Amino acid sequence: MVRKILKRLLGTGAAPRRPTDMLQMGINLISQGKTADAVITLERAAQSSPQDSSILANLGAAYAMNGDFTTALERFDHALDIDPTCWPALINAAEIRLSGECASESIKAFETAEAIVRLPGDVLIVYAKVLVATRRFSDAFSRLRQPNMVLRQKYEYWLTLGVASQFLGLNSHSEAALRQALRVISKERPTPLLTRIGRMNSEQGNHGNARAILARLMRKDTKGTDTDIAFARALETQGFRGRAADLYGDVLSRHPNQEEATTNLANLQKQNYQFTDAEARYRQILERNPTNAIADKNLGDLLVRSLRVDAGIAHLRRCVSAAPRNPYFHSDLIFAEHYSSVMTQKDLRQTIEEWRQKYGRASRSSCASSPRDKETINIGLISSSFRQHPVAYLGLAGLEALDPNRFSIRCYANQIGGDCYTERFSSLAEIWRPVAHLSDDRLAEVIMRDGVDILLEMSGHDAGHRLPVVARRLAPVQIKWVGGQYDTMGIDAIDYFLSDPIETPQTHFNDFGERVLHLPKVYACYEPPSYAPEVKDLPALKRQNVTFGSLNKLNKVNEATIEIWSACLNAIPGSTLILKSEALDDSEVRDRCRNRFHSLGVSADRLDLRGHSPHELALETYNEIDIALDPHPYSGCLTTCEALWMGVPVITMPGRTFAGRHSASFLTCVGLDDWIVDNASDYVNVLRDKVARIEGLAALRSNLRERMRASALCDAETFGKDLGECLERVWQEARNEAQISS
Repeated sequence: MVRKILKRLLGTGAAPRRPTDMLQMGINLISQGKTADAVITLERAAQSSPQDSSILANLGAAYAMNGDFTTALERFDHALDIDPTCWPALINAAEIRLSGECASESIKAFETAEAIVRLPGDVLIVYAKVLVATRRFSDAFSRLRQPNMVLRQKYEYWLTLGVASQFLGLNSHSEAALRQALRVISKERPTPLLTRIGRMNSEQGNHGNARAILARLMRKDTKGTDTDIAFARALETQGFRGRAADLYGDVLSRHPNQEEATTNLANLQKQNYQFTDAEARYRQILERNPTNAIADKNLGDLLVRSLRVDAGIAHLRRCVSAAPRNPYFHSDLIFAEHYSSVMTQKDLRQTIEEWRQKYGRASRSSCASSPRDKETINIGLISSSFRQHPVAYLGLAGLEALDPNRFSIRCYANQIGGDCYTERFSSLAEIWRPVAHLSDDRLAEVIMRDGVDILLEMSGHDAGHRLPVVARRLAPVQIKWVGGQYDTMGIDAIDYFLSDPIETPQTHFNDFGERVLHLPKVYACYEPPSYAPEVKDLPALKRQNVTFGSLNKLNKVNEATIEIWSACLNAIPGSTLILKSEALDDSEVRDRCRNRFHSLGVSADRLDLRGHSPHELALETYNEIDIALDPHPYSGCLTTCEALWMGVPVITMPGRTFAGRHSASFLTCVGLDDWIVDNASDYVNVLRDKVARIEGLAALRSNLRERMRASALCDAETFGKDLGECLERVWQEARNEAQISS
C-alpha cells in the first residue's frame, strides 16, 4: 500500500506556478529519489515563501516519500488552507488517508474545492474513491455518472463506478462497469479486475459464476496471489473450508508475510476452534504491523472466547484507537466489556456513550413518515440472524402469533444464506428483503420507501448489525428487542427497549436511554427445537454424587465466575463440573481452564471439558447434569431456556445489566425464583441446600418440561397477544404526540 501511495505522490508532483530556485532544486531531488535532501531544501523554500501552496504540496510529497506521512498531511492541509484547489495536495492527502482508514477526513476538503470549481477528472475519481471508502455510495455513483468522455477512458473510473454500483445493489451496472474497466486497462493488468468480478459474484451468491471466473484465472496464472485468495474466499462462502485453508496455505508458502491470506487462514482456524494456531497468526500480523486494527479485533475476539476476557478487551480498545471511525469495531468492544467481571456500570456506560456520540445521534434529518391512523400497522424487522439463533428461538413464535389482520411484517435480512428458520421468517413476511449488499444510504431508502411504521431492531451491537442506519430514524417508532439485547443501545432514534418486570425492574429504568416497555410476564417466547431429546432420570440417583454443568460460551466464564463455581465444588464433596463450549476443542484452552480451577483448589479430575457438537447432541449433555450453574455478570439466555427444557434447574446471581438478568426472568416465569440468589455466598449456600434434597431435585426434573411448557415462557399465543397490544399502545402514543406537535 505504501509503495502505491509513494508512486502516486511522485507522479503528482506538478510543476509550480511560481518557481523559485529552491523549489526547482527540491523537485529535482524528489525525481532523483533523494527525499531527505528534498525535505531540507523545500523547508527552506517554505520559510522564504510560507504562503506558496506549490512549495507546500511538493514538500508534503517529499515527506511522504521519506515515510513521514503525519508531517506530509500537515503540509498538504496547509497548502489547501491557502489554495483549496491545489490538486496535488488534495489528491495526495486523500490517498494517504485512504490507506490509513481515515478517508472521511478528506471529505470537507473535496467539498470546499467542489464549491469553487468543477473538479478535474483525476481529482473526481479520487473523490469518488473517498466517498466509496466512507460508504457514501450514492454520492460516488452520482458524481461518476456525470458526462465526461476523458474520465471514461480511465480504468480507475470504471473500477470505482463498478464498486459503488455493487454496494448500491445495482448488480448489472456493477458488472458492466467492471468489464468496461477490463476493456480499457492495458492487457497485462486484467487479473485484479477479473478477480474483483469473481469476488462480486461470490458475495452476491452467484457462486457458479464466481468459481468459473476465478478458476479460469487460476489456470492462466497459477501463481496469481490475488486470484488464489479470491478463489479461496469463494470456496469459503460455499462451505469448502478445508479446500480454502489449503489454498491460503499455498499462498503463504510462496509469500509468508501475505497479510490477507494470513488473516483469512487465521479466521478459518478460529471458526474451526483451532484457537492456538489462529492466535499465533494474529500475533504474527501485529508483530509486523502493530497498528493493524483488524488483527487487533480478531485477536481480541479470540481472547474473549478463550478465558481471557480482559486481555481481549485491551486488544479491542487498541482496535478502536487504530480505527476510531469504525462503528462495528466499537460495537465489538461494547459487547466484550459486558462479559468482564471487573468493568463497572460506569465503565460500560462510558463506552456506550462514546458510541452514541460518534454514531448514535441522528446524522441526517428524518425522512420517516408521521404516524397516522391506519387499518394495518407495518412492522419492520432488521437483523443479521433470521436463522438458527436466539432471534429465532426467542422471537419467531411470538411474531407468528401476531394478528395478521392488524400487523404486516417486513423483514430486512442482513445475512447471506439461511436455514429452515429463515424460511419461516420469509413466509411470515409480506416483504422479505436481503440487504447485506446494500449501502447504508440505499438500505435507509428501501426501509422508508416500504412504509415501515414500527421498526424492531434485532441484532444489537452483535456481528452483522446496521445500527448506523437505524440511528437515522427509519420509522416513526423504533424498538430494541431480542438479538444482541443486553443493555441500553446508545442510539437516540431507538425509542423503546422491550423488557419485562424481572429483566428490567423500575429501579433500573434510569440505566437506559430508551423508554423501557414491560410485557406483562416475560420479554421473549421460547420455542424448543422439535429434536430435543427426552428428559432422563436425575444422574445423581445413579452416581451417588452431583454433577454441575454449564453449556454457556466461554466468553461468559470470567475470573469471578470461576471463583464462584470453584467455591461450589469445594463446598460439595465429590461434585463434578461439565463445561461444554466450542473453545474447549483447543487443547491450550482446556489446559488454561484446568489451571484456573486448580489455582482455586479444584483438581483436574473433577472437570469434564467438552468441545463443540451438533445442537441435538449438545442438548443430550443435559441428561448427564443435575444442576446448571449460571455465569456472572453475563447470565445465560437461550442456554438457560434449553437447560430448563431438558429438566435441569439453573442457579443464578443476577447482574445489574439486562444481560445479567436473563436467567432470573426465565426462572421466575417458570416458578423457580427460589433458584435466584443475591450474592456469591448465597450462591454456594443455596446450591448446597438444593443438593442435600436429592429427592426434590429428582421430582423437579421429572415435571420441569411440562411446567415450562405450561408457563408464559412457552405460551406463544398469549405472548403474541401481549406483544400486539404493546405495539398498538406505542403506535397510539406516537400518533397522539404527532397530533400535539402539529
